Amino acid sequence: MQDGIIGHEKIVRHMSGAVSVGKISHAYLFEGEKGSGKRFLADYFAKLMLCEHPVKEMGPDGKERLAPCGKCLTCRKVADGNHPDLIHVTHEKPNVLAVGEVREQVVNSVALFPYEAELKIYVIPDADLMNEAAQNAILKTIEEPPSYVVILLLAENANRLLPTIRSRCLTLPVRPIDEKLITEYLIGELKIPDYLARMAAAFSAGNIGRAIRFASSSEFEEMKDTVIGILKHLDTGEDSDVVEQTRTLATYKNEIRECIDLMLLWFKDLLVVKATGDMNRIVYQENYPALQQQAAHRTYNAIEEAVQAMEEAKAQLRANVNFDNVIELMLMQMRKE
Repeated sequence: MQDGIIGHEKIVRHMSGAVSVGKISHAYLFEGEKGSGKRFLADYFAKLMLCEHPVKEMGPDGKERLAPCGKCLTCRKVADGNHPDLIHVTHEKPNVLAVGEVREQVVNSVALFPYEAELKIYVIPDADLMNEAAQNAILKTIEEPPSYVVILLLAENANRLLPTIRSRCLTLPVRPIDEKLITEYLIGELKIPDYLARMAAAFSAGNIGRAIRFASSSEFEEMKDTVIGILKHLDTGEDSDVVEQTRTLATYKNEIRECIDLMLLWFKDLLVVKATGDMNRIVYQENYPALQQQAAHRTYNAIEEAVQAMEEAKAQLRANVNFDNVIELMLMQMRKE
């Protein structure tokens, strides 16, 4: 593990090889969901490209690779966030990266030579939030950059970028990380208790940022308890309770995807309990009696229909369908036998 990077060995090895042979592309696109590690990877790559004395290290696959030394003045400046040739583009509004910001921070400065290093590196988080004008403004820079410029675009959804931008970038997909690696990191590096680390890793779906937030946040713990309280009463409450449950989930409207993912974990545990009865193979071990009770009178088809209802709800929420309607229908379908 280097500089907080867990997994992503294929990407790390590609970056190492590019620097080793001096074949660095002028533009890269790191695509992955929020919390997947895009920013860590981009900053690591920038440090490696700028490092004065890169060192050889042994990777998890037993092969040598190049890594930043972490000790030279350049590495220390990058780590402290004050290297003049590493520019992180920012934006004021949460949902848009405007043309003025792109011009001011990128387009108008690329012609200036690096101050200290041989390269000038721009990291653009939330690149898929660039509006069309901003994308058109930066397009020429990506098409014909000065030889010393490297642009690292970070995006959750690359399809929001113009095809002409995507075609001129080398895309590095940031994939989910193995659950075991996340668990080991939470326990070994962050000293998270074993049971909570396992739950956070399972919940994260391979997203290290989500796992860390879940394991470290009291708000997430409260959200989990709220969700479990709803799930425990799915089969014992009245249909009229769904309205109140919807109101409860509305308090977590900004985190509703996480709420539904917690529900999906519950139903995954239901399948395990129904099929094997093995408590050691489930995430919600402290709720084993409640899971046993639900598994006893739910058919496999009913469990599958509930899972399908949750997946459909997530898709409808992404499409901006009315929140209350989506959640009420989902909860009703989850109760249906």
